[in-house]
Amino acid sequence: MMNAGMGTLIQNYYRKTLEKDSYVPEAKYGAPAVLERVDKSPFAEFGDIKPAQTMPVLVNTLFRAPLFQHQPPSTLFLLVMQKNKYLTIQR
Repeated sequence: MMNAGMGTLIQNYYRKTLEKDSYVPEAKYGAPAVLERVDKSPFAEFGDIKPAQTMPVLVNTLFRAPLFQHQPPSTLFLLVMQKNKYLTIQR
């Protein structure tokens, strides 16, 4: 479980197609992280990044999780509990 103050970053992993590949992806959010062709997957044994593929990833000391852009439904809302009070934030 994450504690207060633990940082989480967005990294954009890119796997090179050739050893001489000098491309570094630019994205709206996050920092680039270039993987060599022979590097292991950042997700251990649970997935891989194919050559020439860029994948945004949420990274902290506990986990690495891929991010996928999507359009949330209009019925989605966020409920936050704070010291015996409820605060509802709607889109």
